Amino acid sequence: MNTPFKLNKTQLLGVLFGLMFAMSFLMHMRWLTVEIQGIHAWRQCQTAWNIRNFCRHDANIFNPRVAHFRDIDNNILRYEFPVMQWTIGMLQRVVGEHVIVIRLSMFLIGIWLAFGFYYLLRTLEFEKIPAFLGSLFFYFSPVIYYYQINPMPDLMALGGAIWYVHFILKYEKTRRRKDLILAAVCLLLATLCKLPFLMFSIISIHFFLANIFRKTVPFLQLVRDAAIQLLIIVPALAWYAWVMPGWEGNGILAGIFANQIDHERTMFILKYHANRMWPHELLYKPVWILAIIGLVLWHWVKQLRWMYSLVFITFVYLALQFNMISTSHDYYMMPFLVWLFILVAIGVKFLYEWRWKIGRIALTALVCYAPYNTYKSSDWKWFIQSTMLEIDVLSHREALKDLLGKDAKCVMLNDDSLHIFPYQIDKMGYVIYRDQLKAPNLRDMITMGDARFLYSTSRIVDEKPEIQAYLKQQILEAGKVRVFELKTKEEIE
Repeated sequence: MNTPFKLNKTQLLGVLFGLMFAMSFLMHMRWLTVEIQGIHAWRQCQTAWNIRNFCRHDANIFNPRVAHFRDIDNNILRYEFPVMQWTIGMLQRVVGEHVIVIRLSMFLIGIWLAFGFYYLLRTLEFEKIPAFLGSLFFYFSPVIYYYQINPMPDLMALGGAIWYVHFILKYEKTRRRKDLILAAVCLLLATLCKLPFLMFSIISIHFFLANIFRKTVPFLQLVRDAAIQLLIIVPALAWYAWVMPGWEGNGILAGIFANQIDHERTMFILKYHANRMWPHELLYKPVWILAIIGLVLWHWVKQLRWMYSLVFITFVYLALQFNMISTSHDYYMMPFLVWLFILVAIGVKFLYEWRWKIGRIALTALVCYAPYNTYKSSDWKWFIQSTMLEIDVLSHREALKDLLGKDAKCVMLNDDSLHIFPYQIDKMGYVIYRDQLKAPNLRDMITMGDARFLYSTSRIVDEKPEIQAYLKQQILEAGKVRVFELKTKEEIE
C-alpha cells in the first residue's frame, strides 16, 4: 500500500523559505530592470557610482570613486569601506554592466539577512517553525523590503550585525573558538560597511562584564576573548581613522552637536517617528500585536538579558544622530530592527505555542497579510515622482544618456545630491546645485578640467550672458533639460 508523501520539518522549512523568497522576487520583479530612482536615490546613486567606477575604471578597493570631480581632477570619495560596492563591481566585470546585476546582488544579500535572523532565533532556542515565521516577518519589514533590491551598504552591514549576534550568543553557549572568531569577522564586516554598526559590540562588552560578575569564566580567558575580537576589528578602525579626517562638513560626525534644530522642528520629527517611522517603516500593521506581546513577555526571557544593552545603545545612537536621521533617513534606523523583531518573534512563539487554536489561526492570517501590507505600502517608493531630481531628467534619461559618449566630461546642474543627475545620464564631470554655477568656475572647468558639455535644468543660469559666453551651441532640449556644447579651451583663450 502506498503511503502519502510527507515532509519532515527540515524539508518543510526548505519549501517555506523557497516560497518566501519566490514571493519577494515576484513582488520586486517589475523594478529589477528599472534604473535607480525613487526615495533615497541620492545615497543609492552614490553607491552605484562606486560600483560603476570599480567596474569600468579603477578596481582598487581603496579608491571608491563617484561622478563629481572635486579640485578639478579628484573624484575619490571615501566613506564606508566599499566591500559591497567592489564585490558587485567585480561581478559586473564578469557578467556585464546592468542595473539588474546590482539589484539581484542586493536581493541575495536580503536572503542572507533572512537566514541570519532565522539562525539567530534558533540560537535563542526558538523551534524551527516559530523561528521561520519570525524571519518572515523580519524579511517583509518595509525598510528591509525596499532596500532589498537597492544598492545600500546598510543592508550588508545589518546582515553582518545579525550574524555577529548569532555567533556571539552561540559562543556563550559553546565556548568554541570558531564561534568567537566568526562573530568578530561578522562584526568587522558590519563595521566596514557602515561605522555605526560597531555599536553591536556592546553585546560582547555585556558578556565580558557579566562573566566577570558571575565568575563563571576565568578572567584571563575573558581578556583573551576580548583581545581576539579587538584584533579582528582593527582593520575597520584603521580604515575610519584614515578616512574620517576627510569628512569635514559631514553632519553625521557631529550629530546633535552641530546643525542644531529648534523646538518646533524637534517636535515635528518626534511626531513623525511616532506616527510613521516606528509603526509603518520599521514595524508594520501585521506585527503590531506580536511586538506588543513580545514587549510584555521579554522581561521574563532569561536568555535575552543581553538585549537591554542593545536597546540602550541604539537609543543613545538615535539621540546623538536625531537631527541627521530626521524624517527621511529610515535606513539609519536599521540597527533597531534586530531587537524589534526579536520582540516580534517572541509574540510569534507565544501564539504558536498557545493552547487555544485561535493563536495559530491568528498567526496564519498575519503571515498572509504581511507581504500584501508591505507591497501596498512600499511600491510608491520606486516611482519617478519620489526621486529628488527634476522629473524631466528621469523621463528623458535614455535620450540624455545616449546623446553623448560615456567618456564625455560634462557640467551638470541642478542636483543637490551631486550623484543622481550624473548617474541618470551616465556622465562624469562637475555637478552644480542651487543655480550656483558662476562664469569663472565654468571657465576653469573648461580650461583646466576639460569639460565639453553642459546639461542644465536652470534657465536662471544658462540664459545669463556671462554663462552664454562659454556656450558654443545648444544640441538638445528635452522638457526642462537643455544640453549645450561648450567652447573649447582654444576658443576661449
